[in-house]
Amino acid sequence: MSSGLFIAGKWRAGAGQTQVTNKFTHQVIGSVASPSESDLELALSSAVGGAKTMAALPAHRRYD
Repeated sequence: MSSGLFIAGKWRAGAGQTQVTNKFTHQVIGSVASPSESDLELALSSAVGGAKTMAALPAHRRYD
């Protein structure tokens, strides 16, 4: 099983995959996407933009 990165409303492949292992059996159980530097920058700028948008809404609208 592998995964991607969901950033700014879109799926991205990332820079590669990192294996996930069971800490008891040391068996590989899957993999997750590893972000590139540009993936991290996009995620951060998207989060900051989203926080500004949410802060501008009244509390009752954020609840919806």
